[in-house]
Amino acid sequence: MKQEVKQEIGVRELKNRLTAIMREVRETGAEYTVTLHGEPVAVIRPLPSLDEDARATIVEKELLAITALAARISAGGEGESLRKTLETMREESEWR
Repeated sequence: MKQEVKQEIGVRELKNRLTAIMREVRETGAEYTVTLHGEPVAVIRPLPSLDEDARATIVEKELLAITALAARISAGGEGESLRKTLETMREESEWR
């Protein structure tokens, strides 16, 4: 069952509800636009069909990247800017 409307979710709420959000994306096809201070910065959507091992590997890598981003945000943005961090993550992502 594919949902038609992208839902918006703030970074802090995403961090607090990550497991439930990922389950909803997997089970219902939900899509989320992630916002930071009200501005869109990322989209979470289901992966295209893959074999189970390939999907698990990619999902694990992406979740580690999200966890690292959450840690950077929690640290108060030390080092490179959040925008630069997100751009780097997008470039490195296998899901462009």
